Amino acid sequence: MIKYIAKKLFYAIVTIWIVVSATFFMMQAIPGDPLMNEKRVVPEIKENLRKYYGLDKPLHEQYFIYLKNLATGKMGMSFQYKNRTVNEIIANGFPISASLGMRAMIVGIIAGLLLGVVAALNHNRGWDRFSIFVAIIGVSIPGFVIAALLQWVFGVKLRWLPVAQWKSFAHTIMPTFALSLGLIANLARFMRSSMLDVIGQDYIKTAKAKGLSPFEIVWRHQIRNAILPVITILGPWIAVIITGTFVIETVFAIPGLGKFYVQSINMQDYTLITGITAFFGSILVIMNMLVDIAYGIIDPRIRISKRSS
Repeated sequence: MIKYIAKKLFYAIVTIWIVVSATFFMMQAIPGDPLMNEKRVVPEIKENLRKYYGLDKPLHEQYFIYLKNLATGKMGMSFQYKNRTVNEIIANGFPISASLGMRAMIVGIIAGLLLGVVAALNHNRGWDRFSIFVAIIGVSIPGFVIAALLQWVFGVKLRWLPVAQWKSFAHTIMPTFALSLGLIANLARFMRSSMLDVIGQDYIKTAKAKGLSPFEIVWRHQIRNAILPVITILGPWIAVIITGTFVIETVFAIPGLGKFYVQSINMQDYTLITGITAFFGSILVIMNMLVDIAYGIIDPRIRISKRSS
């Protein structure tokens, strides 16, 4: 098991390095630089700023300096937000994005799994059709469209909920649902399909023949065996949701990390773009690694098959 985890950890570190390197060089390849908006600054001061931020050094030297600082947890100074480090910006914006993401994750997992189980147990009936309808809506309609519809219906027409901002529990309801709908749709679809595969297995018929109650059969045999394939999609989804969706935060005027990310792209803030990308990429890679480890813990046959291959 230790070798299995160490191997996954090695792959995770390599993947994060590739993401950081690709982002760094792609940003450098874009025409212009972060100081091009300093139009009122005299050339001498602009040149001093280039030296201060290290932009006067060769590209490979900038790259190795950045990797060295990143290895020690330092992501550099922001070009756009003066006298603020990328670490400070992430520390201020991420808790809000994470709060929204955790709410959406809890709602999405509970509602998605429950809807998928109910749909499978009522195959080709009303709940099953409703589950398919929710899955189609959640997958096909973009999140910003759902968010705008929620604002128009519940915020403008009915006036039940605040349209935007992040101040009270009422402000969190619409963005939480808008962000969780995609996870609900995907989990419901996967859980329904997995449950239908499990229901027809011989051990389910054996459990019924032994006289087990319907609840025991569903909980101990159907759900526990059907949920394993569903874990696969949880890793990427949880990472995306926890880090926050830029569009949802923009639509609802939520002061999360997404606002800084969008603005940094517009202003070509190299350090902020690379830092936030590395931060998001690390969370995504770590969540995928944890899913792989959870897979190996739940089903040891996976480790055995990989070792033999």
